[in-house]
Amino acid sequence: MESQAEQRAPRTKGQRTRQRLLDATLELIGAEGTAAVTTGRIAAAAGLAQSSFYQHFKSLEHCIEAAGRAVVERIRPPQPGLRERALSRFRGQDDLPRLVQLLVEELVKPYLEEPELTLLYYRHRLDPTTFGRAMAQIMDRERAVLTDVWWRAAERLGVGPELYPVVALESELVNSMAAGAIQAIATGRFQNRDLVLGQLRLMIEGGIRANLELLESRRASRQ
Repeated sequence: MESQAEQRAPRTKGQRTRQRLLDATLELIGAEGTAAVTTGRIAAAAGLAQSSFYQHFKSLEHCIEAAGRAVVERIRPPQPGLRERALSRFRGQDDLPRLVQLLVEELVKPYLEEPELTLLYYRHRLDPTTFGRAMAQIMDRERAVLTDVWWRAAERLGVGPELYPVVALESELVNSMAAGAIQAIATGRFQNRDLVLGQLRLMIEGGIRANLELLESRRASRQ
């Protein structure tokens, strides 16, 4: 389950062994769930002696946690400067399509390069397990970045603190719509990726414009 970048990067023998153990862990979790995973089964699936496991992970929980983090790092690689790039494209309503396109490109498409890991994430991200919590912690940080982008964009449109709940709700709805689009493509329910992503952009933009109309209506009612 190594990504193309990981396959190209030179690795030490120890790093390759650790990756084999993580890959075996993810395969077992994907096939049978976290409850069925043991250190012995991980080592056997990786083609290693069980003693090799403890050379790389201090415990089963440590390995499962690392596997959870690895899933998110692969399907959601770091996006340094995303907030700044997004806001540099946005000055007003006319820039809304460009802003939405950038966010879909950078926040949605990476999932589609790793469909197996993406589906594993969506199956387990809410689990109250070490694996689920490891994934959720990283994704919560990503959600915070997206919410901040929406809020800063809303401020540029004149939205005041009284509409913060609307902006926060918009962010959650966008996350839900994006998740639905990602899963539709990853599971093969819709083969036309451009159609799904295009529809997602239209839905996001439509929701934001509806909220802008709400803002104008509230402003008018105060006058």
